[in-house]
Amino acid sequence: MAAATRLRAAGLAALLLSLSPAAAQAQADPPLDAQCTEFAEEVISAVLETQPWEVSVLVSRGLPEAARLMAEGSVSVRMFNALGGAFGPLERVEDRSVEVTIANRRGQRTIGCVYRAAASFENGAGVIVLQARLTEGAWRVQSLNVTSVPTPPLPTG
Repeated sequence: MAAATRLRAAGLAALLLSLSPAAAQAQADPPLDAQCTEFAEEVISAVLETQPWEVSVLVSRGLPEAARLMAEGSVSVRMFNALGGAFGPLERVEDRSVEVTIANRRGQRTIGCVYRAAASFENGAGVIVLQARLTEGAWRVQSLNVTSVPTPPLPTG
C-alpha cells in the first residue's frame, strides 16, 4: 500500500512538473542544433546571396565584439568586401554540419555552435563556417568565415 501511494505521488509530481510553464517551453523549443541551423542559414542567406555581400547584417545580428570588428571602413570590412567581390553571390549550400557546444565557465553556462557547409558561389566553390553563441535567448554571430576550396592542379604532359 505504501509503495502504491509513493508511486501515485511520484506520478503526480511528474505530471505537475511536465505541466509547468518552464517544462512546456522546453518541450516546445526545437533542439539546439536545429535552432543553430535555422539561424545560420538565415544569416548566410542575408549576407552572402547579395552583391556586394551585406556587412550590415553581420553587425546587426552579431555579438558586440564582432560588430566592433566590422565597423565601417575597417580593415575587416575591406577584406570582407574584397572576398565577396572575388567569390560573387552565394548560389547553393550543401553538405551542412552543425556542432553545438555547452560549457560552464566560472559558473556561467555558455551555448555555442559551429555551422559548416560546402558552398557554390558565382565565381567558384568555397567553405562557409559560421560560429554563433546563444545570448539572452537569441543566437548572435560570433564569426563568419568563407574560404576557397583548393582546386587540384591540372595534369601535365
